[in-house]
Amino acid sequence: MCVVLFIFCFFFLCFVFFFQAEDGIRDLVRSRGLGDVYKRQLINIPLDDKLYHRVYKAFGFTNVENLTDNGNITSLIYKKNNTNKLLENKIVLKVIPDYQNINPPFLGVNIIEDIRIEKVFEYINEVALIRGQWLFKKGSKTNEDYKNELDKIVYPKLDELKLLAKREKLIEPKCVYGYFPCNSDGNSLIIYKPKNISTNQLHSKWDLNLNSGIENFEEYCKFDFPRQNGERELCISDYFKPKSLNEFDVVSFQIVTVGQKASEYTAKLFQDGNFSNYLYFHGLSVECAEALAEYMHRTTRIELGINHNDATDVRKLFAQGYQGSRYSFGYPACPNLEDQSKIFDLLKPERIGVSLSEEFMLEPEQSTSAIIAVSYTHLTLPTSDLV
Repeated sequence: MCVVLFIFCFFFLCFVFFFQAEDGIRDLVRSRGLGDVYKRQLINIPLDDKLYHRVYKAFGFTNVENLTDNGNITSLIYKKNNTNKLLENKIVLKVIPDYQNINPPFLGVNIIEDIRIEKVFEYINEVALIRGQWLFKKGSKTNEDYKNELDKIVYPKLDELKLLAKREKLIEPKCVYGYFPCNSDGNSLIIYKPKNISTNQLHSKWDLNLNSGIENFEEYCKFDFPRQNGERELCISDYFKPKSLNEFDVVSFQIVTVGQKASEYTAKLFQDGNFSNYLYFHGLSVECAEALAEYMHRTTRIELGINHNDATDVRKLFAQGYQGSRYSFGYPACPNLEDQSKIFDLLKPERIGVSLSEEFMLEPEQSTSAIIAVSYTHLTLPTSDLV
């Protein structure tokens, strides 16, 4: 019995980890679709005859294949002698940030504890929940059989658990987030704070704003990010104004949680051997945390005045149908979990019941942290490699 239970838990946790939405730098061509943080930031490059001629002359190739993603060029791969063999020679498309002049509603930190659970439910990714967490997949079923399974089993169970969570207050959404002046410096992102500010004031809304003058701020902390391997060589710091401009940019950090009760309830289900309901409610609580992060990211875009680029269909937001990107630590774009401690220093999430373990994991489990960038980027073909 213990062996069976161990195997079940192992595979369940593997599925949970694999299907969690991630925000990191991914390869657009080969990605499985979750967390493609640059997908909506690529602007189409018209390939006119002149550009083709320059490519041909530079490399002596007879054919050019454009790899596109929703009409946006992600790379140019060149073929020789009209064969299908892809060559290693590529022209690097340089990423050029289009920095936004953002005016946040405040600088500093804010706490929101009165978030309606119905609002969180609106942002649940049902595909991730049903197929990823609950493992209801179509597989070899016919469309009709799968629809019947969803209508008779899955959606009624989802409605039942939503009512349970609301009635018993098992989901208690809370968030602490903030806006901070920043600048990039190579692969680093420097965060600033007002000079001579007290600790209490530091973790609330500040009296200063971006127009208060650079001389009134000092370095607070610094994040170092890896640069992407491959043709674009991206780094999170690329999306913020460099220090050399002598002008602040804005970065947002957030930590959200659905509370300790969700973890306690799932733990009791597991201890009681009620594994089926454990799987259902644990999956729902995890996706509620993801939904809360999505909702607060939407709130951030509204406050920054860039929500006009949001997709009208909530489901398209899960495929990053909006301006900017949200990155979670522990994924390739920002792999250092130790940096969670810096976010804790910035936001003090203990005030909403979130703590950091010795392994730099958030507790309760159903909590997430993120760094948010808002700038666009566009791609350009460098001329130095072309004739």
